[in-house]
Amino acid sequence: MKNILYSIVVIITLIMTSCAPINDYIVLGDEKYDKGNFVEAIEFYSKAIEQEGDRSEYYYKRGKAKFYLNDFDGSVADYYKAIELDNSRANYYLNRGVSYINLSKYNEAVNDLDAAINLDSLNTEAYFSRGYLRTLQENYIGALDDYNKVISLDSLNSKAYMNRANLKGDLEEYGSAIDDYDKVLAIDSLNEDAYFNRGYDKGMIGGYQQAIEDFDKVTEINPNNIDAYFLKGDTKRILEDYDGALSDYSKILSIDAKNAKALFKRGMTFLQLKNKKSACEDLTTSANLGYIEAFPEVDKNCKAPPPKKKISKKKK
Repeated sequence: MKNILYSIVVIITLIMTSCAPINDYIVLGDEKYDKGNFVEAIEFYSKAIEQEGDRSEYYYKRGKAKFYLNDFDGSVADYYKAIELDNSRANYYLNRGVSYINLSKYNEAVNDLDAAINLDSLNTEAYFSRGYLRTLQENYIGALDDYNKVISLDSLNSKAYMNRANLKGDLEEYGSAIDDYDKVLAIDSLNEDAYFNRGYDKGMIGGYQQAIEDFDKVTEINPNNIDAYFLKGDTKRILEDYDGALSDYSKILSIDAKNAKALFKRGMTFLQLKNKKSACEDLTTSANLGYIEAFPEVDKNCKAPPPKKKISKKKK
């Protein structure tokens, strides 16, 4: 599955409780949380829980902080306690479901995401997260349904268009995927991944020049995107633009001088230009760096033939 499926965003909803005083430790914990200092945030939330152990939102806040420290078991435990104290909050189930996904506990995750949606049928993050989970479970029809639902609720949700496009591309529905990437880029004109994936899909249906234009946009946004230079060079070779391909592979090597794959591809391009000397230099270096595909090409194109044996005439 190319590139990436977008990472799940944990809802950062401030839980307000009416008619209840604000605990000083919670205020301090929130300040640390907002600054990304999750370790100290947890310390303050824990002190608040020691004082008021019956407040579900305190466990919820601590669970979120633990999540960002990749303590998914700890976050599940806190969300579990929050739900035990108050089972009416959709985001409690949503965030526990996301933690379960990170623990690869997919059955538990889907139960929680279903519960979140039952409690809040307009919760786009719950549908988005369930779509991501269903993709992991290879339930592609269900995943598409969830992304469709997100888009029906929020027509400017670029993440949903992006994930739906990725999924359609993996299902080889390239035209429809390209339409979704178009929508992503209409919302976010600098989305590097959308240009990259759209270029890939255009190439898959033979739109090579358009693909190159998208890869050009990727490298304009991120001049160090090696994958884009590879695809751009490969596409130019399909179009027999060998000089252009050489330029792209050389750009990779300016970023990573020991990139054995780029050396191999540049060497093969030199062969197509009948520049055997430069080709063998690149292919031999690639082989010396351990690139398996280079070995047979070195043997075939770069090894000097054995000297011919002189046959002496027998004296009569």
